[in-house]
Amino acid sequence: VEYVDANGETIPKIMLDLIEDEAEVKFTDWFENIRMIELETTENSLMRHLMRTYVGEEYIIVSTADHGILQFSSSGKFVRVLAAQGGGPGEVMDANRNIFVDEKNDKLYTTDGQLHRDKALCVGINSGEITYIPFRNTGGESHVRDIIVLNDSLMYCTTMQVRGSPSTCPVFCQTTSGRLLWEMNKTHPKGITNGQIRLVDGEIYFRYLFGGDTIFRLEEDELLPVITSWSDHPSAYEKQEIGSVYTGLYLMTKNLFKGGISRITDVVVDERSGRARPTISDSEEIVFNQKTGQVHKIGSIKNDYLGFNDPFYLQILPNRKGVARYEAVDFYEKVDSMYHLPDIAKNLKSRLGTILETLDENDNHWLLVGELKKGL
Repeated sequence: VEYVDANGETIPKIMLDLIEDEAEVKFTDWFENIRMIELETTENSLMRHLMRTYVGEEYIIVSTADHGILQFSSSGKFVRVLAAQGGGPGEVMDANRNIFVDEKNDKLYTTDGQLHRDKALCVGINSGEITYIPFRNTGGESHVRDIIVLNDSLMYCTTMQVRGSPSTCPVFCQTTSGRLLWEMNKTHPKGITNGQIRLVDGEIYFRYLFGGDTIFRLEEDELLPVITSWSDHPSAYEKQEIGSVYTGLYLMTKNLFKGGISRITDVVVDERSGRARPTISDSEEIVFNQKTGQVHKIGSIKNDYLGFNDPFYLQILPNRKGVARYEAVDFYEKVDSMYHLPDIAKNLKSRLGTILETLDENDNHWLLVGELKKGL
């Protein structure tokens, strides 16, 4: 780790090629109050592909690729369809839509690049009231990727470039009543226009997607660098060649950052399409703790709560909950296999046995949920 000047502030610079120290990170190292939640399977809630998940104090909201956006109770009981799959009023079509849940004001916000690039859908979680909010950005024809709403009035948005429709404004802010407050005309030096925002510990952070190497804190209409990374190898986002690398940084909390680096090991030209298809190594994940100044290679986070060793996707929510999701058919196979291993710990065997009592291969997804420990 080096420390460099950025706009008058000293920030850490992670030298990805020089990290030597290794450490094992377990799910239970970071999370407490851990529980498994089975999403109830009914005729109206049956889903195949779960894309986005929000777990709150009173309810769970999931966005699916094939069944719209659904609401469940905090224990997993199906409550209602908030936005059905389709092309009508209050319905959604884009499988890759993002969602933002304002639990304090019982509102769901979502984007839909297929149906409505020019507006957001807001659904009252308890009332069912449907409102469309027009986007007022002027920086391009791209559609909005992320939405964060603060104080039930300020809507922060990032844009997603569509082929042939570049945006010069990766982030903008407007009111929920549809009045533009500002938009940031700041394309990345590498030409990147796609942005992502995340709400972490009450503050908004921004990064450029597909090649951006810095995380910024958003303060009014300014981007303030927080952390950056560096590799001596050429970026695969710019040119896919043997030896080039994909890198990334991800903000988990104000103090904890997770990143990764993967390399192109081979490039083969497809005879039919003539397109180059790279072979990419597994990502070498790293963790940087800003409090201690330490950075380690971790391989991947170990799911010791369930005894699984294979990598899994872990989503960190604005309310500091961590969520991993499992499709029932694969989950059953993993749990059953682990349960029948000899010499596993009694508490783990009991936990897996309890899951097997109700788990069916045709069920909806199961969620692993934990709360980030204080101090992280």
